[in-house]
Amino acid sequence: RPTVLYSCYENAMELLRIIGIYPETISDGYGLRYAIYFAGCAHRCPGCHNPESHDPRRGEPLTVERAETICAAIAANPILDGVTLSGGDPLLQPEAMAAFLRLVKERTGQNVWCYTGYTLEECLADPARRECLRWIDTLVDGRYVEALRDLSLDFRGSSNQLFFMRGLSLLTLEVRIVGYDHVFVDAQRHIAVDLDQQGGLLDLLHDAVDAAGGDDFVAFFQTVAELLHLFAALGLGTVSY
Repeated sequence: RPTVLYSCYENAMELLRIIGIYPETISDGYGLRYAIYFAGCAHRCPGCHNPESHDPRRGEPLTVERAETICAAIAANPILDGVTLSGGDPLLQPEAMAAFLRLVKERTGQNVWCYTGYTLEECLADPARRECLRWIDTLVDGRYVEALRDLSLDFRGSSNQLFFMRGLSLLTLEVRIVGYDHVFVDAQRHIAVDLDQQGGLLDLLHDAVDAAGGDDFVAFFQTVAELLHLFAALGLGTVSY
C-alpha cells in the first residue's frame, strides 16, 4: 500500500502539467490506448523527437477535477486496451505521478504503460519512483541515444531502451542476450527457453526469479535490475529486447 507520503495525493497531482491528450491512439504501445503527455524532462536527450515537452512550465495543471474527468473518459471507452503516459518524462515529479497513477488504476483498472528516461535501476533506487512502479504494467526505460537509433524497434527510439512488462496474469520478462536467443520468465517462476547455448544461465535466471517471488511487481523489477548487472558481470554483452 502507498506510504504516508502519498496519503494526500489529490493535492500532489496538481504539480503535474499536461501538454497533450490523445483519447485513441495506436502509436503509444500495443492496442488502442489513451495517451497522456506530461510537461517536463531533465534528460534533454540530443535528437529527442519531442523537445518542446522539456519545459516543465508548459501545458495545463492537472487539477483534481481534470484528473477525475480523464479517468471518467477512460472508463467510459469500452474499446481501449490501456493508458499510456509519456512526455516529457512522466516520472520527473514522481510523488505527484504516483498519486495520479494510483487514481487511474483505482478508477479505471486499465493497463498502464509509462515511458521514462530514467532506467529501471534509477527508479528502484529512488523511493518515490519505486512507488510509481506499483501502478505501472509496462515500463519503457532509458534515455534516447541517437547513436543507437533503430527504426525497426516497436514503440522505442533506440536499442538501449528496454520493455519491462506485466501481462494480464503473469509478469513476463523477455531478454535477448549476446550468444543467446530468447528467455521468458513468468510470475509462476517457470522458464521457457530457446537458447543457442545452455551454459549456466538457466540456473542463474531460475534462482534469481525464484528468490524474488512472483506476485510483487516491484520485487520483480528489482530482480530484473540484478539480472542486468549479472549479465554484464559475466561478460554476456548488452541486454536488449
